[in-house]
Amino acid sequence: MKHIDRYRLWAAIIAFIAFGLRTGYVLSQPEGDPWFSRPSLDGAVFVDWARSLLEGHGGPEGAYYQAPGYPWFLAGFFWLAGWSFSLLYLVQHGLVVAAAWFLGEVSRRSAGDIGGWTSMILALGYHPLLFFASRPVGESLAIFLLTAAILAYSGSRLRGTALAGLLVGAAVVVRPNFLLVPAAWVILCAARKRYRTAVLLAGCVAVVVLPVAIRNLSVSGRFVPVSSNAGLTLYHGNGTGALGIFTLPDRFSGRVDSQREEATRIARRQTGDQDLDPVAADRWWAGQALATRMQAPLDSLWLLVRKVAVTVSGDEIGLDYHPGIDQNRWKHAAPLSFSLILGLAGAGWYVRKQGGEVAQSVLAATVALTVTPLLFYVSSRYRLPLAALLVVPAGAGLVWLVEESRKGWRRGAAIWTLPLVVWAVSWWMPTAGLENATQAGALANRAGAWHLAGHETNAGNDIKEALANDSSSSPIWFQQGIILEADDDLDGAAQAYRTAFDLSPGNPDVAGNLAGVLIRKGQPAKAARLLGPVVDANPWHRVCQINRVVALAGSGDLPGARAAAGQASRAGIELPPALLAVINAGTGE
Repeated sequence: MKHIDRYRLWAAIIAFIAFGLRTGYVLSQPEGDPWFSRPSLDGAVFVDWARSLLEGHGGPEGAYYQAPGYPWFLAGFFWLAGWSFSLLYLVQHGLVVAAAWFLGEVSRRSAGDIGGWTSMILALGYHPLLFFASRPVGESLAIFLLTAAILAYSGSRLRGTALAGLLVGAAVVVRPNFLLVPAAWVILCAARKRYRTAVLLAGCVAVVVLPVAIRNLSVSGRFVPVSSNAGLTLYHGNGTGALGIFTLPDRFSGRVDSQREEATRIARRQTGDQDLDPVAADRWWAGQALATRMQAPLDSLWLLVRKVAVTVSGDEIGLDYHPGIDQNRWKHAAPLSFSLILGLAGAGWYVRKQGGEVAQSVLAATVALTVTPLLFYVSSRYRLPLAALLVVPAGAGLVWLVEESRKGWRRGAAIWTLPLVVWAVSWWMPTAGLENATQAGALANRAGAWHLAGHETNAGNDIKEALANDSSSSPIWFQQGIILEADDDLDGAAQAYRTAFDLSPGNPDVAGNLAGVLIRKGQPAKAARLLGPVVDANPWHRVCQINRVVALAGSGDLPGARAAAGQASRAGIELPPALLAVINAGTGE
């Protein structure tokens, strides 16, 4: 048997075992995941977008707010295979296994067969890669395309460069921040005076990305390469009160499906320009983020330090889905942490010299992907591609460490110092508070999903754990109020909503729900007093407007109720006909 056949035989065995374990993960997932077939947040938006495409309604109006690549993939999958989330997740796990194979091939070119196998095992053993493959988000597809592009680009022929450009262009349409990778490669080619390669690579990326940009230009009149949410995303990580992770600005509900509308409305109100379109509004948010950072340079420097600390930390930081709340018993099939991969990669960058252009292309892509969390904010999803690429030097690093250790225990002790120090430092980063806070938020979201699915015990356990982790979070108390209100525990719901409102004064979502409970408790006057200033500050909020009219009518102030109804009408909010009939009784209207 040839040497290369032996490598691929064992690579196939590793891939087969990994896919079998991942199949067990998918089959067990419904037991501990209420979102298995009813996604939330980004996942819900992507699935609804795919459904709209299949039903012939098309995609969102205007320039794309989120990247269209993954919804297109979902639409194609559901059209071919039907609405099977189990099969979708299995396909995505297959993409991850294939990506690990590609990474192994790249590592093998620098560190030999053992390095290739090791890189495969490290990638397949990293828990977030397992976790996100079983969620309806585009990371599995994007990483598959990116790693395929890296494998193609690591060849020396122009044909490989062209294929790499097309593949990474497709990855950009799924994850726009991946555009930094071909940009880094083009710069590297220019530095080496390989101008023909640089032009070919850029041209092939443009072939894939430009049609999306042209479509955005035609429907919005503005140039948007892929999606138009970068400005608000920049503000999430760099605006007022930024912590280095996703930070929800004031006056935002946190709902993904209404985020674009909220961002545009707030930007119009702040600028006084009612003609501001969503693309211009997003650019305004980018300007606000930059202005905030420039006004406080020392604070901005400290924020950057925090982002570096969170990026290299062994903790996982949630966004919409949080790996830290994974209850699937098969998760132990992927026990490896980012800190381990980072420590081994620290020892493995020696391949930059021994691996030549292959290692340099991987290094350039890794540096490009490091920019994303440092520029925007850190989360497990944003760090996932970085972790995937780090397994290439990590595999080489482990091989080198083992080989060098055989030369004597003193040398072994010396060379293991670097990865052990990196590993230890990554766990000692002061990020535990951020990890606990994001995990608490994820538990509260899951509690709501369990409640909707009728699993009250699971919902109660999750919300209790969430409050134990972070009792100062308004969204968690808000979720507690929703659950208690649905269970007709009005006293408990009112208390939870009141706590949420005290923690986030003026929040219209909380105020609207609290007022609704007060009305049900026979306290409409309290509800009316609560909602007055909230409605004045948020005239667009339908629940607050309606509940204010109901509260005023319930407290006997019919003239005030009619005035409030007029205010709601001027804000474009249509009140229920039955409510209008009550407040207009005897007026002849």
